[in-house]
Amino acid sequence: MTPARRGGKDGAGRKRASGPYEITVSRVIGAPAGRVFACFLRPADLSRWFTRGAAVEPRVGGRYRNRDGDRGEFLEIRRPRLIRFSWDNPRHAPGTVVSVALAARGRGRISAALTHRRLRTRRDAAKMREAWSWALDSLRSYVETGTPVGVTEWERTRRKAGSRARRREG
Repeated sequence: MTPARRGGKDGAGRKRASGPYEITVSRVIGAPAGRVFACFLRPADLSRWFTRGAAVEPRVGGRYRNRDGDRGEFLEIRRPRLIRFSWDNPRHAPGTVVSVALAARGRGRISAALTHRRLRTRRDAAKMREAWSWALDSLRSYVETGTPVGVTEWERTRRKAGSRARRREG
């Protein structure tokens, strides 16, 4: 978690959310950038690896929403390398900004780096780091195998790995 700049006004003169924390989560994914990029903008893909009932207007100024309460606006779209959007889920870090940057990492592989900015507290930052870690693992599994990773399965796997590590240390 790193401190971020405080809020101010955005380009349209609206007050920006402010928060001193930002997190970055990244994964190397065995798929072309175009395929991974599309998974953030196609409702059918989003509804498989990330959420339920996704609705997306894939253009700058377009809105997105889903049945989990996530919603916001696309602030920047540079195909197939960058997506930046507002994050306005009222229960999870509302008024913040997320960006996803994709970069080539050799033949048929990309690095996906997701940064969530303007988080208000360390707790928000820790919760969103955990949530985005699951999301990128689910995305990676979805594009590489066709099967996403459910949250419950992901948490169980992490708990088992933590137990094994503690036994080795003890």
